[in-house]
Amino acid sequence: MVSVIFRRLIARLLLLSSLAALATAAGAQSNLALPAVKSSMPILCDCDKDAPCWKNASPITGFVDLAHGNPVTDQTQARILYDSDNIYVLIECSDSKPDGITGRETVRDTLFNQNGHGNFPTNEDYVIVTLDPFLTHQNADISTFGVNPLGTRSAQIAGGRAAKAEWNGDWEASAKRTPSGWICQMRIPWKMLHHPAGGKTVTIGFDVARFQYRTQTMSIWSNLGPQLFWEREGAWQGVELPKEGFKHTFSALPYAIGGVVDGQLAGKTG
Repeated sequence: MVSVIFRRLIARLLLLSSLAALATAAGAQSNLALPAVKSSMPILCDCDKDAPCWKNASPITGFVDLAHGNPVTDQTQARILYDSDNIYVLIECSDSKPDGITGRETVRDTLFNQNGHGNFPTNEDYVIVTLDPFLTHQNADISTFGVNPLGTRSAQIAGGRAAKAEWNGDWEASAKRTPSGWICQMRIPWKMLHHPAGGKTVTIGFDVARFQYRTQTMSIWSNLGPQLFWEREGAWQGVELPKEGFKHTFSALPYAIGGVVDGQLAGKTG
C-alpha cells in the first residue's frame, strides 16, 4: 500500500514539474522586445529580402509552437521597418517540404472567416502580424493583418471599424514561393491605424505568427500561449509616431434598388 502511494506521489510531482517547465518555457519566450528602426530609404512591397533597407532591421527569430512553447522545426524570420507614412513587414517562412505549402483563399478579407479549430483558421498556410498601438493588451485595440502564400490579404482593424475593404484602407501585400519555403511582405499605412497623436515616441504591442498547414502547427515570436494572453505580446520599442493621429472619416457607399409596385416601375437610390 505504501509503495502504491509513493508511486502516485512521484507521478504527481513529475507532472507538476513538467507543467512548471512548460510555464517557464512559455514565459521565457514571451514579452520579447524589438528596437524600432525608421527607414530613410524607399521601400517597395516586392518581397525582395536583399533590398538594402532590410539590412538595417533586426531579425525576428526563434519562433515557438504556440501550444507547447517548443522551437518549431521549420523556422520563420521577420523584419519590420517604418517611416512617416507606413509600416513595412517582411516575413520569410522556411519549409523543409515546400511542395506541401498550401494557399487556397483568393478573396480579400476571408482568412478570418474560415472554419478552424480553436482560435485560428486551419485550411491553408498563412502569416499574421498584430499591432497594438496603445499597448493596452486588449483584443479590441489590436489590429490583425494576414497574408497567405498567394498574397491574399485579410485584416481585422481595431477601433470598431468595419471589415469592408472600402473602410479598411489601402494596405498592400505580396507573396511568392522560394526554393526553401515562401516569403511575404506587407505595407500598412499609419493612417488606417488608430494610434496616439502628437508625434510621440512610444512602445507598440507587436507580434508575428505563422500557421503551417502541412503540420497543422501555429508558431509565434512572442508566445501568447494557447489561451492568447495578450499581455505576453512583444514590444516594438522607440517608435516615432506620425504627428497626426487617426482621423475618423465618414464613408458612404452608393446603392440602387429597383422593383415593381402596383404594376409600375419603382426605384430607390442612396
